[in-house]
Amino acid sequence: MIIYNKMNILSYKEIQTAIPVWTELLRLNPIDKDAIVLEPFKGDGNLYNLIDTNQKYYCEIEENKDIYDFKEKDEITTIITNPPFKANIPNKKGEMVYKNAVFFFLDYFTLNYKNLNTLGFLINATAFNALTPYRLTKLAKQGFTISAITILNTNWWYGTYYYIIFRKDYTNKTDIHIIPKTFMK
Repeated sequence: MIIYNKMNILSYKEIQTAIPVWTELLRLNPIDKDAIVLEPFKGDGNLYNLIDTNQKYYCEIEENKDIYDFKEKDEITTIITNPPFKANIPNKKGEMVYKNAVFFFLDYFTLNYKNLNTLGFLINATAFNALTPYRLTKLAKQGFTISAITILNTNWWYGTYYYIIFRKDYTNKTDIHIIPKTFMK
């Protein structure tokens, strides 16, 4: 089990993705109305409350709804979230190490959710750098490739962020959206 470490320069409230950010990201990258969506790291619910589908779920460690205890894995077709960028995750020796967790979660979801076909992660530049050619090739072998990237800036986080959508068995060109404004708090 992973224990999330909330130690951060920013407070828990400050790391929540603002509603205007999610509103714009969902406008550019709409969710299919028939998708069965999981928001695995709900936080205050800014994204979850905007998801307009027939069926949606969430997990939130602060509400004792741990992602590893989630029972409806096989129903989920879409996961969208701003994941914890760092967490205590096991290294190759099985020891828990506090480090970049974005690829760990991408790998976890693509391997454990059998009907998953869309995965959207909002990540920072450091997490983006964790998407190495080796790791992207590993995800592609699991059937997931990047279908869209949206690039944006905020004035309260650490600059540039990337909303990356992975789709299963996707073979078309990757869409790139650039939001020219900076989201202000």
